[in-house]
Amino acid sequence: MIGTAGTREKALWVTAGVLVVLLAAGAFLLLRDDSTAPDGDVPAVSGPADVLAAANAHYRTVFVQGRVIAGTARYIDDMAALSATKDPNSAAARFGEWRKTTGIEQDMSYLDAVKRAQDFGADPAALAGWRDDIATTQRDIVAWVRIVPDYEFGEKEQADLDRAAATVEADFGKLDNDVASVRAAD
Repeated sequence: MIGTAGTREKALWVTAGVLVVLLAAGAFLLLRDDSTAPDGDVPAVSGPADVLAAANAHYRTVFVQGRVIAGTARYIDDMAALSATKDPNSAAARFGEWRKTTGIEQDMSYLDAVKRAQDFGADPAALAGWRDDIATTQRDIVAWVRIVPDYEFGEKEQADLDRAAATVEADFGKLDNDVASVRAAD
């Protein structure tokens, strides 16, 4: 195996875990149905833009977590790669587990966010832009997910992985703009 679970990779894993917990807590607070925050410090959902921002945070969190888990591991040959998928401490096995536990390749939770935003009375035109862009983002995350094993097995290059990740990052920029549009129309 060319890449191993070194100190840097372990530190990234811990950092991603902390980030995921913080972002998930924020998304949970944004998706609550109550209209006031219990302690007055944490804003509750106050409109459709908050619902969409929470959905953006969900997808961003899952993507960041996947990137950290995937790391930069590449394997010398197919046998090494197959062995790595069976070693629970390897990046390949952790990435496979992440795929299963997040269900990112089937994640259509953004449809719930669309419904909630509609319930809040979101502007249909502004919401349509977000809906189209979040569907694209989810597809692009799936495309990135499918490149990772090919990279680990030596069938794709770092540039392919970077290009796919950059596409997803650009998608998140569009989603942030969409939320701003929904907020402005609210």
